[in-house]
Amino acid sequence: MPIFCGKFRYNLELLERWECLMQWSFSKRGGVKLWVSMLGCMIALVGCQKEQKIQSASAPKPVVPVTVVKAHETSLWLKFLAKSEAASHVDVTARVEGELEAVVFRPGQRVKAGDLLFRIDKTPYLEKLYQAQAELDNVEASYHLAKSKVARYRPLMAEHLIAKEKFDQLKAMLKKYIAQLKAAKAAIAQARLRLSWCDMKATIDGIVDRSRLLKGSLVKPGTTLTSITDADRLYLYFHPTSHDAALIRKYRSGEHPAVEASVRGSQGLLKPLKGYVEYMAPAADATTDTVTMRAVVKNPDRVVAPGSFFDLKMLLGTWRLKTVSARQLNYAPGGRFLYVVGDDGIVKKVMLHPIFENDEIAVLGDEVPEGTMVAAGMFGRLSEGMRVRPKIVTTVP
Repeated sequence: MPIFCGKFRYNLELLERWECLMQWSFSKRGGVKLWVSMLGCMIALVGCQKEQKIQSASAPKPVVPVTVVKAHETSLWLKFLAKSEAASHVDVTARVEGELEAVVFRPGQRVKAGDLLFRIDKTPYLEKLYQAQAELDNVEASYHLAKSKVARYRPLMAEHLIAKEKFDQLKAMLKKYIAQLKAAKAAIAQARLRLSWCDMKATIDGIVDRSRLLKGSLVKPGTTLTSITDADRLYLYFHPTSHDAALIRKYRSGEHPAVEASVRGSQGLLKPLKGYVEYMAPAADATTDTVTMRAVVKNPDRVVAPGSFFDLKMLLGTWRLKTVSARQLNYAPGGRFLYVVGDDGIVKKVMLHPIFENDEIAVLGDEVPEGTMVAAGMFGRLSEGMRVRPKIVTTVP
């Protein structure tokens, strides 16, 4: 069976000759011939190795797509998971005790501030108002009588025709009735207020929930009968880490960065809601190492219900920075790295510590200068030290 190595052919005949030469080497006469034969074999092997090196050197270099690092205007943004709440929500709570006399709305009805929702039996509170009115009338009569006495006795006191003690008693009685008059008027105001609380009205515009009690039920102060929600605006609460919060403070273009929020799982069926960041907590939570933030978004036609979860995208602003695509990052036990290609075509690994990153880009620091060629593909076939032929591309596949 022939064995090939480049242009040199070895066969069984050559092997048989080699065996004969080895046997001959034990004789003094055949020693020189043996060494000549061995030298010929060594020359053949060296020739084979040289031919393999020539073939390896002449093999074509793999073409690798690369992008060239340069500073350019970059829009920075971050994504968070947010939970929504209605910007306006109130519970309708009873302030007085009594029988629920009427429910005057339909569940899910849109109401305006001031619309009547419930009516509690007014009978006991009307009686208290009438009693307070009667007490006021009684006190007013006493007050007017005391006032007339003081006015009638004042000239007599000036002429010393009555005792000073008598006049002082009349003035003290007048002051007493003035105080009682104020108390009676306050009692009437309180009675009227409690009577007004029997008519439970909406305090905001919005959608009213179902009634939690039926007509005829006994209502006590503090009982919540329903709630009203205005979903024209939504609060979105989210909790970035302390690191992300620091990036937000550093790169935001204003105090209230713009946001776009998409309902989680909507898959583009609903338009993103737009708004801005309204609030950022001054300190991080010591337990979770997160910072609470709140955004406000408009909810046209109240399509999205409060309580929904959102994918929130915060737009920080535009900066001139060096960036690479997030798809160009590679991962190793020691951290993330880039494959860079030098002018000589040799591939190197550069460990990376991005100063900012999101799902699309990573912002580079000083470890990757401008003009560096960064591999944009073929990562599974690259290794440090190999020679490649870079091909500059503008987009990362």
